[in-house]
Formats: sequence, structure tokens, C-alpha cells
Amino acid sequence: MDKPAKAAPQTAKQRQGSFRQAKAAEGFIEVRMWLSKQTLEKIKELASTGGITQGEVVDQLLTK
Repeated sequence: MDKPAKAAPQTAKQRQGSFRQAKAAEGFIEVRMWLSKQTLEKIKELASTGGITQGEVVDQLLTK
């Protein structure tokens, strides 16, 4: 008999912890920053248009 699949984290804190672990394993770090509302709206628009996350937009802008 096969073992049941590992259960997904149940609480928000557990899901967030798993997400942070996965991103850290991929070589990302978490940062916090203050942005103007206009800048945030531009980032959201670029992310939506490109089908990527807001963090990926910031990463792309800073590595150009």
C-alpha cells in the first residue's frame, strides 16, 4: 500500500512558511520597501500585462 501524499500546510502561517522556504531555495530573498501609490500601480500594470508577479517586475527593472 502506498503512503498517502504529504498533506499541504493547513494554516496561513504554514503556507507562508512553505512559500518562503521554496523561494529561498530558488535563490530569492524577501525585502520590504515603501513605494508611492503611482509606482505601485505601474508595477501592478506591468505584472498583469506580462503575466508575472510584482516582485518579478521589480527584479527585471533592477537588473536591466
